Amino acid sequence: MKYTDNNDTLTYIGVGLFLIIAVLLIVPKVVNARDITITYVPPVEYMDDTPILAGDLKEFKFYCNAQDPAGVMLGTAPGDSSSAVMSVPDEKCDMQVVAVTQLDYESGYSNTWTIPSIMSLTPKPPTIIDLIIAWFKSIFRWFA
Repeated sequence: MKYTDNNDTLTYIGVGLFLIIAVLLIVPKVVNARDITITYVPPVEYMDDTPILAGDLKEFKFYCNAQDPAGVMLGTAPGDSSSAVMSVPDEKCDMQVVAVTQLDYESGYSNTWTIPSIMSLTPKPPTIIDLIIAWFKSIFRWFA
């Protein structure tokens, strides 16, 4: 017959719980994303005011929060396009575009436009006061 000590069992449970909590804290959070269509006007001139010819642009690079050290490049689109579908994070995203020529010269960042977080597009749930008011309205409508 084997004897087991309850203290050993509790130690194993404690170590197991510690490891689970440690993994949950260390693993980075998963960022949900949504697809949006971005429409833009490609540049028509170089910095020296000479026209950009057809085929001079190789691609457009799309950035989210480019000025932030944690900013990310979301993707690219061909140089002859004027729209692209990008997957952007559900959080607020300050979008910027960079044009790239066939010789790999890059423009500066475009003007920034903000894509709101998905939370700002989500309606607030009703509060208890809203529910009470709706209930009273339904009662008085019944008597009318």
